Amino acid sequence: MQTNMRSQKGFSLIELLVAMTVTLIIAAATLSLFNYALNVNASSTQLSNINGNLRSAMNLLTRDLLQAGQGIPTGGVALPVGTGCQNINRPVYTGTAQFPYGCPNSSTYPNMPAVIPGNALGPNIIQIPALSWMPETTSKNTDMITMVYQDNNLVTNLVPATLAPNYLTTVTSSALTFSSAVTISGVTVSNPAVAGDVFLVYGGGLYRYVVATNVSGQVVSIATGDPFQLNQQGTAASGTISDLSTAGVPFGSTCDASVTPLPAACAATAQRVLMVTYFLDNTTVVNGQTVPRLMRQVGMNAPVSVAEVIEDLEFSFDYVNGTAPINNVVSTPGGLTDNQIRKVNVYMAARSDAVLTQSGNYIRNNLATQVDIRSLAFVNRYQ
Repeated sequence: MQTNMRSQKGFSLIELLVAMTVTLIIAAATLSLFNYALNVNASSTQLSNINGNLRSAMNLLTRDLLQAGQGIPTGGVALPVGTGCQNINRPVYTGTAQFPYGCPNSSTYPNMPAVIPGNALGPNIIQIPALSWMPETTSKNTDMITMVYQDNNLVTNLVPATLAPNYLTTVTSSALTFSSAVTISGVTVSNPAVAGDVFLVYGGGLYRYVVATNVSGQVVSIATGDPFQLNQQGTAASGTISDLSTAGVPFGSTCDASVTPLPAACAATAQRVLMVTYFLDNTTVVNGQTVPRLMRQVGMNAPVSVAEVIEDLEFSFDYVNGTAPINNVVSTPGGLTDNQIRKVNVYMAARSDAVLTQSGNYIRNNLATQVDIRSLAFVNRYQ
């Protein structure tokens, strides 16, 4: 049986071209919508990462600021001054720097405060618009900050009623010997005392900083030449642990806790403190792109990255002077000292991990907060 080919119907060439055109239009629209969805998803992911970095960085910084001054005398701690003194080294993101307290400004700033500003001591990572709430220029180096507070992971302060958890049994100009009430070193201690730790020693009504240069059992050596240059008891005229001897703390004496009242040899205590510094780092390069990071450094130990792509960090401070408060200043006003800082204003900016394909730019966001330094407040409103 033969089939008549002329009786078979199909698409004409025009119909086929129209169908293909409609299909291509639908496909193009679908791909465009899909590409838009990918860009929206990428933007959302990057924005989520930015906000996560900002929140985690700000939370950690705020936590340290809230503890600043805990266990530290309100007026700060005296530093080495007088003939033979040396400037105290400060942790910085690169190179070297000194604190402006003690030896270089012995008459004006003899004491180290609990909160230490670092205006424009960090790297210049980006240029930002002028901020209405902070007196900054449009192009400047980022800031850094250092704070000091008691380290509750190694409690070594004296509680007179129980002689617990710890006190010093012997004090000399070269070593501190802790009582056995609390073990400060060894494998049984979760956060033992090590070389480089900073201790706040108290005795005879005086507070002095020393730096551990070696730890062996309950003995902490405090030889000169430490990274901070705090151990200057052999050179500086005052502001060192040697002052405790002249204030009534007998060097070399052994504390006998069984005697009532406690002898002078039991009056000396030492508390490990943390000196925490925050700054930005711009030395890390990934795939040819600089990745700015927020760094947290404890003492003179190696800094640790705590948040990525943080590209701006700025601080201003509120001072209390007994009359009219001075707010939002980046450097110490004349006639005041940094011991009068009561609030810290923090501004932090971050960008996305990568440049968005659609715009060719980074996504950016920022976060600002104000921290009331509880331990430095004249009235404790949080009780």
